Amino acid sequence: MASKKRTTRASLATTTTTTTSVTNAQLKALIDQGIADALAAHDVDRSMNGDDSHNLGMGVRRQAPLARETVGHDVAYTMTWINLKNKMTDKYCLKGEIKKLEVEMWNLKVKESYKIEKYVGGLPDMIHGSVMATKPKTMQDAIEFATELIDKKISTFAECQAKNKRKFKDTSNNNQSQ
Repeated sequence: MASKKRTTRASLATTTTTTTSVTNAQLKALIDQGIADALAAHDVDRSMNGDDSHNLGMGVRRQAPLARETVGHDVAYTMTWINLKNKMTDKYCLKGEIKKLEVEMWNLKVKESYKIEKYVGGLPDMIHGSVMATKPKTMQDAIEFATELIDKKISTFAECQAKNKRKFKDTSNNNQSQ
């Protein structure tokens, strides 16, 4: 292996470091040696335990680390919502639990649509068609829309009555003056 000296200049001091060039063949030999050392250490562990049971020699089973992908904040912020949701679901939700929640959600939707149908069916004819045309998804939507329509109808009815009252008053005043 050849040695070279490299000199770098700092603001006031001069620093000298020694570097060593490594050829590809030398690098491969170092890697092979590291692999051989690791395999030898593994063989020693196996021979100590007498088998390949992953025991640590004291009857305690060694736990293999789980292969999990950890996601940092930066990566999570750049992910799409669907991808992030799928990763979180895979990690924290069991398949059976998800299925149970889906069935429960379906039952809630069916019950909700039945309640909406019953509610809208009991509305007065003058607003029934209008509420049905909006196809409300929740009871809250149906109630709010029906209330809004009824308020408009009542205010329109009150205005008409006020006009008729004024007309009647004007007519009665004209009849009295004649």
